[in-house]
Amino acid sequence: MTAVMTAAQLARAIADVTALIAAENVTATIKRRTQSSSEPFYGPLEGTETTIGSTAISFVQAKEIDYTLRGGDAAAAIPASASVLEQDIMVVGGLRYRVVDVLPQNCFGAVTHQVLVLVKERVHA
Repeated sequence: MTAVMTAAQLARAIADVTALIAAENVTATIKRRTQSSSEPFYGPLEGTETTIGSTAISFVQAKEIDYTLRGGDAAAAIPASASVLEQDIMVVGGLRYRVVDVLPQNCFGAVTHQVLVLVKERVHA
């Protein structure tokens, strides 16, 4: 079986998609929650957050791209090299979103970028 794209073409595809995401000129801060205690207890874990880093992001409201079937309020494309996990917090434009799904996007054998399904954090008064 012959490869559809060469290694150089795959690398170029990744670079091109990364450049398109960066062209949006939007940056997200990536935060990861840390557990406050290893002791088991009932109720929510109120651990602290650690800033993991930041990444370029192409942010789209769910009304424009329908990810509601996955339970999201919004979707965002990030570079393939970004280290984002489910349950991380993405801070974009002062709004906080929890990552509920990370979907690697494949182009003929290379992950060119990742799509995040995000749920907006709501503050209850």
